[in-house]
Amino acid sequence: MQLRPLVHAAGLALAGLLIAGCGSDASSADRATGPGDYQDPNRICPDQDITMFDELFGQLNEPAEDHVGYPGEHEGHDYRECSSRFGRSGSGRGSLFTQVWVYKTVEEARAAYQRSREIVSGPPSVGTVRPTEIESVKRIGDAAVRYREYSGEFEVSTCVMTRSSNLVLSACLRDSTGGPGPGARGPRELEMVAEAVAKYATGELKTLARTGKRF
Repeated sequence: MQLRPLVHAAGLALAGLLIAGCGSDASSADRATGPGDYQDPNRICPDQDITMFDELFGQLNEPAEDHVGYPGEHEGHDYRECSSRFGRSGSGRGSLFTQVWVYKTVEEARAAYQRSREIVSGPPSVGTVRPTEIESVKRIGDAAVRYREYSGEFEVSTCVMTRSSNLVLSACLRDSTGGPGPGARGPRELEMVAEAVAKYATGELKTLARTGKRF
């Protein structure tokens, strides 16, 4: 089943995601099969750690909310999503969108992740002002990629998608002061955002391994 986008922001589909050139972002040791390590998470928002974004955006200023998708939309696997907003006007605002899919087997999760990688190999999203920047990420789950896409004069979204065992996670940070307009974040600040998203995704995998429930 194709992963459903959580939100479209100026043409950005948050779940069609990611491919890293012609190579593979999967670990060479990724040979697992069977049920996998993860169970359906009861929740995402109450357990998430987003302190790594405080320096860039300020503290959370709107309560995070969990959602489970639409009835019948996620048959055959479990799904949760969480949205968090933080930052104040004048210092930039960020919106963090997290999606989690938990499949019955590692093979199903691997296939779903691969389909999403193939989808993004097409043309850039409609409405973007420069091509998506995509690269493999090591040491996050069994396979991971990150990308950056600009959608307007000041807005940029930095995302990480990772698969760990039978779970697929997408974390996407929409930054209202990202650029490329005047006064936007510079290259080093954009890299700090990317590092924060990667740190968040790594932490979420550990948290979700603890908070799941049986199917």
